[in-house]
Amino acid sequence: MPAFVMLSGCIYGYSVDNLGKYAQPVPFIKRKAQRLLIPYICFGTLYVAPIIYALRLTDLSIGQYFLEGIVLALDCKHLWYILALFWIYFLALLLRKIISARKKQVEIMVILGSFLLSVCAKHLPDIFQLSSAAEYWFYFILGVYVNRYFPQLSSPKRRCVDWVAILLCAAILLLRVFLDKYLFVIYLRAFRLLPDYKNISIYVSFEQNASR
Repeated sequence: MPAFVMLSGCIYGYSVDNLGKYAQPVPFIKRKAQRLLIPYICFGTLYVAPIIYALRLTDLSIGQYFLEGIVLALDCKHLWYILALFWIYFLALLLRKIISARKKQVEIMVILGSFLLSVCAKHLPDIFQLSSAAEYWFYFILGVYVNRYFPQLSSPKRRCVDWVAILLCAAILLLRVFLDKYLFVIYLRAFRLLPDYKNISIYVSFEQNASR
């Protein structure tokens, strides 16, 4: 899923940096609502909720599940990505001027800020898939900057600096993946909540299954 979010970031970055689109915030968010929120409500109402209730995959009534699972998005199954992507675009709209700034200091702060937000995403509320949007915002930002700087690698003057920036982003990305897999185990060990087993893979798999 991070690859799809990065691709969305690349397309957004190309539309903003190369084509000059999305200058008007209201038409932008209205278009994203039509393309994301309307399909989310339609599929959630006509497909997900009836199937979940018919297969007895919830103890809630169909009305309660629709309210909690679809409207509040606490259990919207595979539709979580659509809603999370909408909030990512909404955040991109709010931070458009900052994201569009071509100052290295600003870009580094945006990358580090999105990384910290992604790490802390699990502590955010699950309602409306806000935590998922925060978690994947980092990959969206990487996609924006990949579109911006990848074509410049052919320039000898910029090649060294850009490769250093790419390697830095790759290192941050690997650190993000590491924290996603092992931070839960490290936390339990720090507070002595986890026995000292030699093989911790069962706890890693537990965290992966529990996360999504």
